[in-house]
Amino acid sequence: MANVALVSIEPASAEINGTLIIGRAMAAIAQANVEVLTFLSSSYQQNFCFLVRKDELATALTALESALSLEFAHGYLGAPEVDEQVGLLAVVGEGMKGQTGLAGRVFTAISRAQVNIIAIAQGASELTIGIVVRREGLELAVQAVHAECGMGTA
Repeated sequence: MANVALVSIEPASAEINGTLIIGRAMAAIAQANVEVLTFLSSSYQQNFCFLVRKDELATALTALESALSLEFAHGYLGAPEVDEQVGLLAVVGEGMKGQTGLAGRVFTAISRAQVNIIAIAQGASELTIGIVVRREGLELAVQAVHAECGMGTA
């Protein structure tokens, strides 16, 4: 999926409750009826990012600004960073559950294609791995994963 944008938010202060900020941000996005395609967070740095369709980006940013306006105004949060030059590769399938080494094979295949992985999200169901890459490398990444998993060409 190439028509997406990655929105990243990072606390400027360690005093911020990251879990509370994530909850408020996601509630605002949901209230604005924006679909979050994938979500990633780092408990170490308390930063988080999420992927939305480009046509919903302005709505998502408006919702964030409204919900977190005090935190932005007082410098507790850095301004949202937006990267529109990304794409989402989703590896999906019932046969993925319990397949030892599958994620490693997928990541290695993408690496061999010389495509850098920006972000990774996998749920506990083991049925989907979302991989964010630079848009110009998306097709190469898709082809590499298809070849690795014996799915033919893209």
